[in-house]
Amino acid sequence: MQNYRTLLITLIFLVLISVSFSPSAYASTSLFASNDVQHSAYSFDWGWKNFNYTFQYQGDAFSGYEVGSQYEAVKDHDFAAYKTPSQVIWPDEIGNGTCVLYRVEMVDSRGNVVDYLSNSSFQNGTIRGYIVPGGTLWYFMKKSYNWLQNFRSDTYYVKAKTSFYLDESWYPSGPWVDTASTQMF
Repeated sequence: MQNYRTLLITLIFLVLISVSFSPSAYASTSLFASNDVQHSAYSFDWGWKNFNYTFQYQGDAFSGYEVGSQYEAVKDHDFAAYKTPSQVIWPDEIGNGTCVLYRVEMVDSRGNVVDYLSNSSFQNGTIRGYIVPGGTLWYFMKKSYNWLQNFRSDTYYVKAKTSFYLDESWYPSGPWVDTASTQMF
């Protein structure tokens, strides 16, 4: 009986130790941010034109516990920028500008950036997919499995940023940094 009790206590102790040192995650929350952007510029050849585009960000926020510390994190990022026919896709002579992924930031409740992913953390493609009208002009469609993570308990949101610029024959030509923010998690 004594050996059984010792074995049981040892097993419980080992289970508790292994649980406290192994990462665990809880249910995730889908995050979404979108922005319909318009920049106006003037060209001596074409006059005033509006350059419109849309960008969307999606990610999964979750909480976890690892090595005695709780963390908040975001994973499985999708980020895309595009221009639909209803946003006026200009002919090549005029151009449609250039849009690149700038950064995806994890921001705390005080507005401090606690972690970020730059363009180099993303690769071409998508995790979830997009449904857009036919004839859409894609600036980029990127995905990342890297985590945004912080070990301090707080509320956070994700801020997605693009950089948009025009050919130098337009005034102003940018670059403009455009942003969209998700809900708090």
